[in-house]
Amino acid sequence: MKELDAPWGILIKTYTDDEEIRNIISRFLRSLPASLRSVLVSSLGRRTADDSTLADRLIQYEIESNPAVRTASAIVYYEAIAADENARPAAIVRLKKQVRATGPWMDLIRQAALVGFIALDEVLAFRDLNDDWQPDNKISLNVFTFANNRQIISYIAKHWDRLTEAL
Repeated sequence: MKELDAPWGILIKTYTDDEEIRNIISRFLRSLPASLRSVLVSSLGRRTADDSTLADRLIQYEIESNPAVRTASAIVYYEAIAADENARPAAIVRLKKQVRATGPWMDLIRQAALVGFIALDEVLAFRDLNDDWQPDNKISLNVFTFANNRQIISYIAKHWDRLTEAL
């Protein structure tokens, strides 16, 4: 149930009589509007330096379906763990997997992964990845896919020096 495309219909049918699972499912299906989720992410971002539990909650950005909110959440999460030498290696492995995403949510997932690499100052790790489908080519992504995802454009602009230095 921690996936964007979880099989909700099957889960609902299978766990019809399980109150605990039904409550979990209903939380995922009754989310707040994107504008409010965005405000919450911004607010949490200002507090993550003081509260490691908030950083742990922000990893749930991976189930976010709105491109701008997902990107903003990824930025806040990866900036929060950037100095944590224990969390970085696992985060980089996760980002390498996400940046290779395929399917209908590909751009959404890849954009959030790119800002993760930038936040961790690991753009070189992104640059060196080969495309699974075209091994002779490097991984690529389209940052202009979602017109309302200004988060990725502004983050790239803010950290242009990291990108140009690595690429």
